[in-house]
Amino acid sequence: MMKHLNTILVLTLIACSSLIHGQTAAKPGDWSIQVYRYPATELIGGFVSSEHGQLTPPSLPDSSAKEEDILSFMKRSHFVMNEHLKAAGITLPPGSLAVFDPKNKTLALRSTRLAHERMTALAAQAERSMPRHVNLGVQIIEADTLAVREAVKQITTKTDHAAAWTMLDAMVTQGKAVYVGSLRLETKSGIRATVHRGEGRLYISEVDVDEEKRSNTAMEERRAGTILELEPVIGADGETLELTVSLEHHHGPPLEHWDKINAAGERLVETPGIDFHLAHVTTGITMLSGMTKLLGIWKPEGNKEPERANHLQAAFLKAHIVTLLPALDARVEQLLKQHGEKVEITPAAPPPEPPGATKGIITRSFHITEDLLTMGGSAPASAADPFAAGGAAPAAPMANESRLTIRITALEILKSKGIPFPEGSSANYTPSTGELLVRNTEENMKLVEAFIASIKQYAPRNIIMTLHVIEADAAAIRQLEQSTAATTDHTAAWRAIEQDAAQNKIKILRSALLEMKSGMRSAFITGREFAHVIETGTSENRSSNTASTNGSDKDAKTTNVTNIHVSSGGNAQFSSAAEMRLVGLRFEIEPTVGYDASSVELNYSIEYDYAEPGVVETAPQPDAKTVRPLNRNLQFHQAKLTTGTTMADGTSRLLGIWKPEGTAELDKADVLQAAFLSLDVVPVERVKKP
Repeated sequence: MMKHLNTILVLTLIACSSLIHGQTAAKPGDWSIQVYRYPATELIGGFVSSEHGQLTPPSLPDSSAKEEDILSFMKRSHFVMNEHLKAAGITLPPGSLAVFDPKNKTLALRSTRLAHERMTALAAQAERSMPRHVNLGVQIIEADTLAVREAVKQITTKTDHAAAWTMLDAMVTQGKAVYVGSLRLETKSGIRATVHRGEGRLYISEVDVDEEKRSNTAMEERRAGTILELEPVIGADGETLELTVSLEHHHGPPLEHWDKINAAGERLVETPGIDFHLAHVTTGITMLSGMTKLLGIWKPEGNKEPERANHLQAAFLKAHIVTLLPALDARVEQLLKQHGEKVEITPAAPPPEPPGATKGIITRSFHITEDLLTMGGSAPASAADPFAAGGAAPAAPMANESRLTIRITALEILKSKGIPFPEGSSANYTPSTGELLVRNTEENMKLVEAFIASIKQYAPRNIIMTLHVIEADAAAIRQLEQSTAATTDHTAAWRAIEQDAAQNKIKILRSALLEMKSGMRSAFITGREFAHVIETGTSENRSSNTASTNGSDKDAKTTNVTNIHVSSGGNAQFSSAAEMRLVGLRFEIEPTVGYDASSVELNYSIEYDYAEPGVVETAPQPDAKTVRPLNRNLQFHQAKLTTGTTMADGTSRLLGIWKPEGTAELDKADVLQAAFLSLDVVPVERVKKP
């Protein structure tokens, strides 16, 4: 579908990313002052008017300028801007006043709402020609488990997760939460960027050691801290971001330990190892500029402080698409407010309706993405050749023939769908807010509503999944399995589990949140990278010395000696090699959203270590007649689910059940563990604020 979106026509009439602020009017004809960033190139270098020749906007006067100089500047600026806007197809009604700052590329305009609607579109078109980049920031907050889960519940069906961040940020102010990580970077569209905070740890990966404690080692480097890798792509509308992201956060310091690898007489041979405690999220999402995304939640097991045992950490990503413009200077707006009435008095009433204007016009706003809106329309067809035989359709272009792309407006899209727009009606789209503002009759507005409803099923969507691993009495889990065996929607069962968990009847052992696009493989990892020995060896150091001579002359004063080797006994040498293995939770998934977005095909893998790795050792046989090496075995205790299924939007599912073991407590307890997955398909759109 995205390939199709890239080939469709793009709106020209977009706006309000350029609209900075202003007074909103209740009626279309009311007068207001609004400020725009307007980097039109013809205003910076000047333009030619057919009536007045070369015109260039005057520079903003100094702050110490006299009032007569200020009024002269405003009159000249309005004259130039009025001519420029006429050439751009915007006729300002009498009583309007436009003042432009060419250095700051800022326009302050006093006019009617209809004039502002046209101006926002023109300003946005000019702004789109400017270079843009993406500012990205990640904040990691640690708080009580219940608070983090409550924040997650607020946003699982929403595309903007700012509410969850606001809730946890307020707790930081109250001293109930703390920021544990902050990163920021910027990059251009399509450029991969990386930022890293923390230490680079060199650790021993291979070692040879002899009985005299002499050793040879090989080392590797591992980054520990917070590592963020991003690749954003700015959409054609200048507001949509396609984002590939990898966030790795080490929630505890590296932990060094020693492993036994052999025995030398009465002595044991040990090799160093190291563990890394981390969470790692890898995914791809679609978002709009200014939105906040919750990338993941995890338990900070790398920290051993008792007061943090019941805490979770949450990572938030914020992204802004930024246009290369100077910082806003409000002087031009201040001049218009302070001196505007001396240049042109604001009319007491709105301009009269044009003769024959349609009565009963109402205004409605809709929230929709620009790509979605353009899917509904195409450029108006060219008129048929009146001299073509039989009115035949024009021939298809050759494969290598250049094609002309025509940009169309929201109004043209709606008209192409057969929706009438009588005199006095209008349609304008603002990508920065996702708002489509339509003025039309009540009867025609029903047609607009039907059209919007028909195309919303094609909106770009993300999938938000929350995975929970729970533990409870075996009888309760078996009852849960029986009650859900014949159904596919286990939402009611999960809600009951949440209630029991709040009363400490059920333990929620792990929680993971992951958001992704359809068709993209994503992964969430949390736990520790456990270094363990996988190979050992023993050898003996020996050297030798041999010699041979060349020549048979007994009286020769020189002899050539080659191939010298000296042999002697040496000490035993022990060697080892290690590798890393995750101990914790690994969740990998590849979802595909169905055509109607009501169902999702899932291929997934869940690996969960429900107990720490154990070591079983058998000491070497002390009997001199028996040779028996050190027998040291590692035991990993893990449940693993790998399968595929289909889930409906807005539902929860019991994925699997297992019996945990590996500790004396688990072996004695009559408990079971289970994995629950909740899934929501969320359209990428701005929601109108109340």
